[in-house]
Amino acid sequence: KEQNNLIKWNRYLLSNGLNPFVVCTNNFTANWLESFMEKTKIIIIEQGFFATKNTAGNSQQKVDKVFSCVYSSPYIHIGKDKHAKHDTWGAELLINEIIPAIAQKDLKIQIHLVGEVGNDASRALMSYSNIIYHGRVDLFQNMRILSDCSVGIYPLNVEFKRSMAKIFSYIGAGLPIVTYDLYDTEVVKL
Repeated sequence: KEQNNLIKWNRYLLSNGLNPFVVCTNNFTANWLESFMEKTKIIIIEQGFFATKNTAGNSQQKVDKVFSCVYSSPYIHIGKDKHAKHDTWGAELLINEIIPAIAQKDLKIQIHLVGEVGNDASRALMSYSNIIYHGRVDLFQNMRILSDCSVGIYPLNVEFKRSMAKIFSYIGAGLPIVTYDLYDTEVVKL
């Protein structure tokens, strides 16, 4: 349906003497669009990131601090929490596998959670003393928290084939990112 609507839009513009162009965020989408959008210019503009002098982390300060991981999302939900089944807000993998694995290795590693933690998620995390909750915060506060941490966690293993804003927020905060090998994470592969 989307492809047919784009083709109709493209033909309409061309028949009216206009020059269509589409802006997308990655090569996968650009290649798909080019496969059926005749005479349309496809422009790739990667997701951006937000950083200011005040949010860019100081490397020496990070070395002196306790090692910490951070996960930032509007919602951090599992089980019966409202957004538990959402593709990007469901945090089952993070809460049921990654956090327990980190805790098993070293309880001194702090884990910062930025976002609304649902009731089921809160119950699952109650036994961990190394979790620091920040709740939902504005963009500036989020970048300050990210910049103060050691590593960003991107715990999704589902392929969306798009550029993910969270990855670019972590980049803007100067964080190395621990993630799965996906098309979505290609920008941070070595």
